[in-house]
Amino acid sequence: MTTPRPYILPFGVLVCLHAGCGFHVGRPPLSGGYAVGGVVAPVPEPELPDALTSALAAAIRRRGAAGSDPISATVVAADLAPSAGSSGEIASWNATLRVRFESRGRAWEEQRTLPFAAASTDPAAVAAARAGAFRRLAGILAEDAVAWFLFAPEAP
Repeated sequence: MTTPRPYILPFGVLVCLHAGCGFHVGRPPLSGGYAVGGVVAPVPEPELPDALTSALAAAIRRRGAAGSDPISATVVAADLAPSAGSSGEIASWNATLRVRFESRGRAWEEQRTLPFAAASTDPAAVAAARAGAFRRLAGILAEDAVAWFLFAPEAP
């Protein structure tokens, strides 16, 4: 039976650290980064342009992808449909948002749907719940768009 050699572990760690000096884990650094471009929202949701602009800025910041290439967004559709989950004084809807994002000659379009409910007898509560649903959808789509522009392969 052999006895453990206490110098092998530090030597092994040193070799691994030295070997790792030439290797980089992860994606290559950004060549330009992104900024919020124009947001066009020809829909009746008044808070949607500001929500989408803020969500894009936050997604770029969270990913550490700030730069000068603008990501522009065009709201293709913002729809509201009643849901089957309504009961009594609580009404349920499905908010659907479809946005087309463009940057560096590339375009990406996505649609998401989010259910929400509010007291049907209170118009202010319905309006607040609707605005909140579209704000959350804008955040989800902006996160997805920034990730797509960062990691999708460039067109040949």
